[in-house]
Amino acid sequence: MKKYLLYLIPLCIVGLFSHPAKAQQKIAPAEVKKIILDCGSGGIGGGDALEFEVLNEQGKWNSYQTAEDVFEKNRPDLNRHSTGRTGIGTLSAQQITDFLNCIAVIKPQFDAKGLNITAAALITEIKQKTKDTTGNIIQLNNIITEAVVRQTITNAMRDGDVDTYRNCSIRIIKSNNDTLKIETSNDYATMLPWTIDKIKTFDMGINDFFIAAMCNRNYINKWILSLHHLKENIYQFIDAEYPDRPISTYRLKYCYTDNLKLLKSKFEAGFKIGEKPGFDNAYDLTLKTDRMPTNMQLTAYINPEDRQAILGLIHYSEEIKQYLKKDNFVLKYYSVRPEYHIGFMYVWKPSTNAYTAAAKKNIPSLKNIDESRALPIWVDAQGGKSSDWFLLLPDNRVVMAHRYINKPGAAFAPAFPPDDPNANALNSTIKYVLFNADGTVVK
Repeated sequence: MKKYLLYLIPLCIVGLFSHPAKAQQKIAPAEVKKIILDCGSGGIGGGDALEFEVLNEQGKWNSYQTAEDVFEKNRPDLNRHSTGRTGIGTLSAQQITDFLNCIAVIKPQFDAKGLNITAAALITEIKQKTKDTTGNIIQLNNIITEAVVRQTITNAMRDGDVDTYRNCSIRIIKSNNDTLKIETSNDYATMLPWTIDKIKTFDMGINDFFIAAMCNRNYINKWILSLHHLKENIYQFIDAEYPDRPISTYRLKYCYTDNLKLLKSKFEAGFKIGEKPGFDNAYDLTLKTDRMPTNMQLTAYINPEDRQAILGLIHYSEEIKQYLKKDNFVLKYYSVRPEYHIGFMYVWKPSTNAYTAAAKKNIPSLKNIDESRALPIWVDAQGGKSSDWFLLLPDNRVVMAHRYINKPGAAFAPAFPPDDPNANALNSTIKYVLFNADGTVVK
């Protein structure tokens, strides 16, 4: 995989020197040498790309990550390119068989009914999760109708006018090195249809295999490929037609009762949830623990239906408490200065911690740190402009990343506060400094 390429252009030259195969083929698992999967997404500011493969090793279909690229146009310190091979999980023989069956029969159109995406099914699914004991405050069947579902599916599965790009591709390499290529670059819910040698197929079974091959990794495009993502798009399109957002209001009030109760009990010092959901029913949360000073907060963006995400958030807050108990010199310094704001941010299931990866890249001595316990924080001042971010390490050392404006003659000037108000903050450099637990600089 060529560095930083997947997010810019489709992988149209893969298999150039192999014998092309035709769509609608019957391939037995025993004929498969390996299955290579690529996924990417990007936009004006940068992009991400991944390559992984599935192959049969002594009767087990093992999945490996084989390459990763991250490109940030304005943050070169976060860029990385890796070709390391990492085992990520194992698929069942049945999952391989089911996937190969998908290419034996082409599905020329999207079958919503066959996938149980109907008004009745959606209403039943919502009601099965409800804690509403008052006889349904809203009549869902007046809002979610068959005509509405059909229209919202059309809206959800249509390219928008956005400056972004996504792609997924699968190459089935047979034992004789013949290659069958399956790909999509549709930037909308499900990314259907796939193209198999220029023939389109609307088979969610291919999506299911792509997601399964990612195992438990939160890789690029994993969520958008899922049927659940399409359902959330349907709910959001329906809500957009009503000022009171009836479906999201109903679900928040009656479907997540236990989860919200748990969150409120763990963040009694401060709990605030956004008024409306965003991407895939995720809400903005602003939280405080009982040990946080007044100018510190924890923010999160999660789906309140996701119990595992909530438990992960609670665990993350406990890690923050441990750092507060350690009398960390950075937290101690800023916590008594109300003109600064200290922010922690929780991200559920990141494929990688970009800030930890940047620190390890720029400070080689950190290559073996425990990423799961390294916490990034942001310190804001000057009317909300971010001056620094820090990475708190488990041993109480701290990494500081400070942005400097590039000046003529290879000189640097502070980005905040700027010595030149007209300087372009994008024309800047991030400098990394490692501190000992007592605040002294590590030489």
